[in-house]
Amino acid sequence: RTTHVHAKVRGWIETIQANFVGRAVRAGQPLCSIYSQDVYAAESELVGLLDRPKDDPLVAAARRRLALWDVPQSEVARLETSREPSRTFSLIAPRSGTIVAKAAIEGAFVEPSTELYTLADLSKLWIVVDLYERDAPYVHLGDHAKLTIEGQGAPLDATVAFLAPPIDEYTRTL
Repeated sequence: RTTHVHAKVRGWIETIQANFVGRAVRAGQPLCSIYSQDVYAAESELVGLLDRPKDDPLVAAARRRLALWDVPQSEVARLETSREPSRTFSLIAPRSGTIVAKAAIEGAFVEPSTELYTLADLSKLWIVVDLYERDAPYVHLGDHAKLTIEGQGAPLDATVAFLAPPIDEYTRTL
């Protein structure tokens, strides 16, 4: 339920739309815009090929290159209509979720290995609890629990899904 978002090209972050940890995003929503010399060159190449027949393999290859770099289909459609390459393209959220980590900074150079965002579906969470040794025999897999979180209105229902086998020798907890 976690997605790590990377740009698939080298470039520079121009603007940031998803700008803080904790923000909810929807699939397809722009996270940031990136200037990439490679994408700009590929868009220029596609514009030069647009007068060829639509089934020409070179046109298909130029479109495919942009798709493999995650250039949104809406950007390719805009390019085919306007015949003007864009300076930047939007990096879009591949799925809905909450931003739990953000490394995207305006003006930063990025490459495919740079993780820009981490998105997570927070509808189900793992809660790690330490049980005192004396309480461990009373807790079993599948047991129901009520979790009270400060600032949260009502207690949350939970189910025990995992119990680590050994008792921690320093804290004497499970």
